[in-house]
Amino acid sequence: PLPVVEVNEEGKAHSAEHVDVTMLVQPSVLNVGDKIQVSWSSDELQQEGHQPQATFDKPHGDVIAAYCPDTASDDQYIDYRAVPSVGTKLLTVEFGPVVNMRCRYQFRYLHAKADGKYDVYGRSAVVGFRQGTSEPTQGRLAETGRPGEMSVMWVSDLNSPSQVQFWTSGRPIPLQNATGKPHTYNATDLCNTPATDIGALKFRDPGFIHHVVLTGLVPSTVYPYRYGSDGHWSEWNEFKTAPAPGSRESQTDINFFVYGDLGEWRSAAGPPPGDRAYTTLGGINKDLFESFLADNRFDFVLHVGDISYARGLAYQWEQFGNLVEPVATRIPYYVGIGNHEYDHVAGGDKDPSHAAGDGFHPKWGNYGDDSGGECAVPVFNRFSMPNASRLSQAPFWYAHSYGMIHVIWLSTEHDYYPGSRQYDFLIAELEALNRTLTPWVFVNGHRPMYSSRKSPDNYRIQVHQREAYEDVLHKYGVDIFWSGHYHSYERTCAVYQEKCMESPDGRVEATVHLMVGMAGAQRDPPEWDTKSWTKRHYIDYGYNRVYVKNATHLLSEYVENESGEVRDSVWIVSDHRWHAAAERQWA
Repeated sequence: PLPVVEVNEEGKAHSAEHVDVTMLVQPSVLNVGDKIQVSWSSDELQQEGHQPQATFDKPHGDVIAAYCPDTASDDQYIDYRAVPSVGTKLLTVEFGPVVNMRCRYQFRYLHAKADGKYDVYGRSAVVGFRQGTSEPTQGRLAETGRPGEMSVMWVSDLNSPSQVQFWTSGRPIPLQNATGKPHTYNATDLCNTPATDIGALKFRDPGFIHHVVLTGLVPSTVYPYRYGSDGHWSEWNEFKTAPAPGSRESQTDINFFVYGDLGEWRSAAGPPPGDRAYTTLGGINKDLFESFLADNRFDFVLHVGDISYARGLAYQWEQFGNLVEPVATRIPYYVGIGNHEYDHVAGGDKDPSHAAGDGFHPKWGNYGDDSGGECAVPVFNRFSMPNASRLSQAPFWYAHSYGMIHVIWLSTEHDYYPGSRQYDFLIAELEALNRTLTPWVFVNGHRPMYSSRKSPDNYRIQVHQREAYEDVLHKYGVDIFWSGHYHSYERTCAVYQEKCMESPDGRVEATVHLMVGMAGAQRDPPEWDTKSWTKRHYIDYGYNRVYVKNATHLLSEYVENESGEVRDSVWIVSDHRWHAAAERQWA
């Protein structure tokens, strides 16, 4: 970060009396995703005897600082760019792509003095977004777990009734309306510092989070829709409802995406790094478009924890919401809890999961303060996940079905041993399964139960997870355990008690573990232990596509971001009968 800019009581730094750098900002009106060019003439500085410093090899030199809101004091910048050496008369730096954080942008020239303090040599014109601060952004869909419903959420600065307009595709009359109420949260709602600290790069006003539940929807039907408040509307989009349980449509193909650990620690107005999260979502958008043309739609996204990696840097929730919006407004987007959303060491009375004390901190674990004090408050407020099961507590543990599959979400950041609320939920969900309707059963948890990554601390947690509920997964015939946490990809055989269990004809007879934590967070080093149960592992960024073809055949593909090629492909074939044998063994 820059050295502290000294400001007066009005939040203003010293402005040089004779130097007034004129800055040109383009474009003058912004759309989400725009890049901003800030230009100025070096002549103004030279004429006054002030040479902009070459700062690429110096820790503190002249910079162009970005402010949002434009009224922020001079020490509350959100990002900056080093001023290049004077080589041309017109100098330019670039910011963005920018997102609408319900504020206007201004840019200021900060001149570094010999004492390490800064003078302000110029302030740009203010630039704002085409739809202003009330633009509805960060739209996302999720089913509620109840037939005929769809949840729609978004963010704006309007504390006014939330509204969704929709109709049945092909029948635009009558236009239907559904309404809801917005809500928000404050820094005091979070658990501990740094999340509770207020500042441009700390806690920011999250705006008003709008939530509307559409009801009375027809299964397997396309609905165009838009959302907004007080005349500020999103673009029109469309979603397709889930098939009715037991219907002919419910036994047809189901396609979905699954990944974890998407965040990438981008600066507040900086470019996305490399081939990471933005490339992941770019590939998924391409797949969505191509599947739409082929009339073989993808149905939803499973994001298995470590979502935005904000950890108290609230602007990263803004960036994440805008990053996934093109996908999450077309298909439901489900999230699970990871260590970077939940783990905290103080302020447990603010924890929306109502865990005892300051959360789950067994002596054998490495559960620290990985959320930066957020303790899942932003996730709890920003995402409405299905909560229809009797013992569910979304977004921490919950379940939902779609066609032939039933998905159970666990929080590996909470107590999962017998006697815990979460364990009771898991047993209740598995006991209630109807494998005729949902032959495929998945369990999702952020931390893997099986991984050959070299990490003694995390390996201990794997052992405890297996001790707590591996027998349960085997008893009830769970087909796949999806996880992340490690920033890499790994696939096991069908494994139980560290032994591969497959029939001579290739049918699985135990749970396959797929670790898909390679969506965007900094890659792990390529350090792996040799394990008999691991089949493939990679450290390249990417995501998984899954095609459930019928009640017995499923294809999983790991797509690598940089090339767009499938790096690992596996058919999982199961008649789901091995759970009956396991039941007899337990009897």
